Amino acid sequence: MTLTDNPPVATERWTHQWKELYEEVINTGLCTGCAACVISCPHDVIGYEHEEGKYKPFHLEEDLGLDNCGHGEKGCTSCTRACPRFRAWEPEADMHLFGRERKDEECMGSTGNF
Repeated sequence: MTLTDNPPVATERWTHQWKELYEEVINTGLCTGCAACVISCPHDVIGYEHEEGKYKPFHLEEDLGLDNCGHGEKGCTSCTRACPRFRAWEPEADMHLFGRERKDEECMGSTGNF
């Protein structure tokens, strides 16, 4: 990099973890039971019961209670990145990847018609 080059623009780091996911999605009823958080967890600490009416993820480790995760406190954000109901991350990802937000009729993603 030369002195005339612009430095890279700093972006806000994603720090959301199980605690926020539990409070904002699972406890509020937004959870659809898709199990994306369970599948994406690299530490295998999120459980899921395959029974009618129990399609809600839960934390398996008891040291911090059901609503917190020690791995998240160390920086793991996999569950919140995987959850399609956690906050509005899709428009930001679309802007980053495609330079525009996905249209409603593009249910499978951006088509490249920019």
